[in-house]
Amino acid sequence: MNWTAPAVLLKSETRIDDKKIHILIKASDESLDQENDNILSEAFTPEVRQYMLDKGVIDYDHMTGRGANALEKATAIIGTPTDFFQELEKGRPVQYIRGFLHRGNPFVDSTIAPGLESGSDRWGASIGGKMLAWQKNEYGGKKATKIFMNHIAITPAYKAVNPNTAVEVLKSKDGNGDSVEIHHF
Repeated sequence: MNWTAPAVLLKSETRIDDKKIHILIKASDESLDQENDNILSEAFTPEVRQYMLDKGVIDYDHMTGRGANALEKATAIIGTPTDFFQELEKGRPVQYIRGFLHRGNPFVDSTIAPGLESGSDRWGASIGGKMLAWQKNEYGGKKATKIFMNHIAITPAYKAVNPNTAVEVLKSKDGNGDSVEIHHF
């Protein structure tokens, strides 16, 4: 038996231009990380989100704080967050950051972009800042209830303390003149 169904094929285009690579970062969920710590969704207050959008950065592997000198720290600023939101996945809150990476940055052009553009899932993310208030969780770690956040680090996946993080290049479909964001987390 043969079935035929009408379909419209839409071209999927990667959102990359000469100056920016548009990305989506799965930044955090409430699961335990490798150190038995977790950040509750309530810690991502409207003030934390707004500070990240107004002054925060996307950096490479927390080097804005750990770089050997001022030039290395400045070069580690690899992108800009443009949106910070929460979605429910299987009934659990997940924090996402949409933003873009700066073309011309050596970390972006030589290290991160080739992997992301090829579809590699070998990049993770890590919240940068401080835990301001926490409680002990049932596993002996900390359960953060209040944080200060000034950056989100893109790091090799094996170094991400929370293994449930990810980074991908945003793609869009253009159908009927509309652009729809697609991601695969």
